[in-house]
Order: sequence, then structure tokens, then C-alpha cells
Amino acid sequence: MAKKPTAKDLLFLLDDRLEVNLKPGEGVEKAKERLEKRLKEGEEDLVLLKRAISIYDALLSLGIASKEALAASLLEHAKKRQAKGEMDSAYEALELASRFGGAREKIAFAKTLISGTFGVSSREEGLSILSELADSGYPEASYLIYLLHQTSPDLVEGKLAKEEYLRARALGYPLALQPLSEGFDERPYTAILLERFHKGEESLAFALSKRKDLDEEARRKYLLLALKQENAEAEEAYAEMVKEEKKEEGRRYFELAGNHGRPKCYLKAASLLEASPSFYQGGEGEKQKEELRLYRLAQEANVPEALTKIGIATLFGYGLEKEPKQGLALLRLALAKGERYEAPYWLGECLYRGLGAKKNPKRGTDYWKIAAKEGNALALDALASIYESGAKGVKKNPRLAAKYSFASGKNRD
Repeated sequence: MAKKPTAKDLLFLLDDRLEVNLKPGEGVEKAKERLEKRLKEGEEDLVLLKRAISIYDALLSLGIASKEALAASLLEHAKKRQAKGEMDSAYEALELASRFGGAREKIAFAKTLISGTFGVSSREEGLSILSELADSGYPEASYLIYLLHQTSPDLVEGKLAKEEYLRARALGYPLALQPLSEGFDERPYTAILLERFHKGEESLAFALSKRKDLDEEARRKYLLLALKQENAEAEEAYAEMVKEEKKEEGRRYFELAGNHGRPKCYLKAASLLEASPSFYQGGEGEKQKEELRLYRLAQEANVPEALTKIGIATLFGYGLEKEPKQGLALLRLALAKGERYEAPYWLGECLYRGLGAKKNPKRGTDYWKIAAKEGNALALDALASIYESGAKGVKKNPRLAAKYSFASGKNRD
């Protein structure tokens, strides 16, 4: 009879460094209990959460755990993260719950995508999930597609909404037992929009510019009309359309979109400015000052990436008065708000070298690891170097040095 694998065997086979505080001789069942507890309570680090799930997934393949228990734990994790205001982690946990769970978890994830509750909005993806469930015979999904028509007729047109409502009713879904209201409009949404537009609702110009059943010339005409209404979405869409051939015009419209309520567009305007051929010619010129002005505008709206840019400028005195401690504080704020690519790299630099803070190589390395997980090449190089040479509080580790060096693209054939 084959020996039943132990948790230690399983962790070794997975080559995973996730600590589950196992004691010698403990079996897989104990590991499962510990992992379920950690999944429910929620890992602080999303990478560790995903590693825990990879182990749990292996337990599933051994027939020791259940997908239902994993999905329930992840739903609990999502609720706790949402309550703490940690929307990125809540979204990730809910997405994973939908992957392992059944209809309940998938419907919860679809609702999140449609509503944008956790800051990630994709009505099309949410509708796709609901459509698959509806085709599999889940009446709640059919009814939700009908409801989606009420708020997004551009996404779910009348004919489809009616079909799904009737399907939910045929399956006995309680909320769909009433007949459809009189006057339910089954026409294509574009026809409805055009009728309303020609009756004087000019604010519908941008909605018409996105209708794929209109030809390109018509869509462009409606987009140009929407620009006259100070529509931020239209301004961003137009800037995206012209930015390659007309960089200055694209930059101007990105800034207008920022002024009208889409502050992340300030970053797009700054990016176009930096891409201009003459940007790096000479010293601190007008274009560098203009870029800094755009970052300031985005910073005032608490855009995390802008906090990082201003933090770096303050840290080194790039166009601003050099104030390392203030720069460090801005970088920490950016990280707290979810900017995990540049901010943690520069925080690592500060602590590793003692810029604006007491020198702490180990803590600096921890920050670099956050940026490395997002693929920051500078952080990967820094980690490869420090593990190759070692430092106070960081032991030499040739295996980790090789791992980070490879990940950064070095030492590859």
C-alpha cells in the first residue's frame, strides 16, 4: 500500500517556502486545517495567499480538501479585506473564489465586475460570466442579465433581456414570475439612442460614438460633437485616438480630461510630454517643469502614481526643493494607496542607502521584493546583487541571487 504523503512531503514537492508552522510528523489533514484558517483570516501578502491556494489546490487533487471549503474561505477573506478598505486584495480574493467555487461565487464576482465595487470595472466580462451561467440553467443569472438591461441597455439590448427574463420565469425564479411591463422596448439600443439624440438629447453623442454598429465615420462625428460638451470620457477617447500622430493635441486633451474629473489622464499627458524628442535636451527646461506641473495636478487628486513621481522629485530635488524625509513620506503614502511598482523600489533604495531614513538593508530588501513581484527590473537587479554579496541583516544566498538575476533578464541565453 502506498504511503500517504505528509504535509512536509507535499510542501517539498511544491518547492514552496510558505510557512504553515508544521510540526514533525504532522499529516496533510493538519496542513489543510492550517491553510483553511489562513485563507479565511486572509494573508497580508497576496503572493503568499496565492501560494497558500496553490498548496490547497494540490490537496484538492489528493482528494483531501474540497473546492467548496476553499471558495467559502476566499469569500470570507474578500469580505474582511473590503471591510478594511483593501479593495485590491478583496477583488483578487473574490476572483479566486469564482475560479474555485460554483454559481454563487461566480455570480458574486460578476456583480463586482459590473458594479466596479472594488475599483475594477468590466461590464462585458461580468455579462460573459452571467451568460455562461444562464446557459447552464441558473435562473438568477438570467434575471440579472435582464436587470442589467435596465441600467446598461447599451450592453444588454431589449430582445436579449426579454429572452432571459422569460427563461428565468420558466425556471420558476421568484422575482421573474410577474409578466413584463407594457411598452418594453425591444429595438436595438442604437436605434433608441439615435431617436433620442435627434429629439434634442445632444448629451448622448459620446454614447453614440461607442456604438460598434455605426460606421467609423459616424462614430468619429459623434465623438467630435461630444468634445464640445466637456465630456471627460470623450476627451480621453479622442486623446487616445490621436496621441501617436498628434502628440501635442493628445497631451492637451488628456489634460482637459483630467480637468473634467479623470485625474489619471494627467499622467497620460505627462507621458506624452516625456516622449517628445526634445524632452531630455539641456538641463531643467520648460518641458520638465510642465511635466512636474501635471504630476502636481494628479497628486492633488491623490493618484498613487503621481504621489510616487512627486516623492522621487522631492527625494532628490528634481525641480523641487530637496527634502528626503518628505519624499520618503510621499513614497510610503503611494505604496499605502496601492502603487507597488516604483514606490517600493525607491523606498528600498532609501532604506538600503540611508536616504531620509536610518540605514536598514534588510527592510530595504523587503521593499524591493514588493516591487520585484510587479516585475520592476531595477528591484530585481538590486535583489540579485544584494544576495550575491550579502549585507548587514541580509545573508548571502547564491540560489536567490541566481533566481532574481534570471528574472531580471540577465544570464539568459
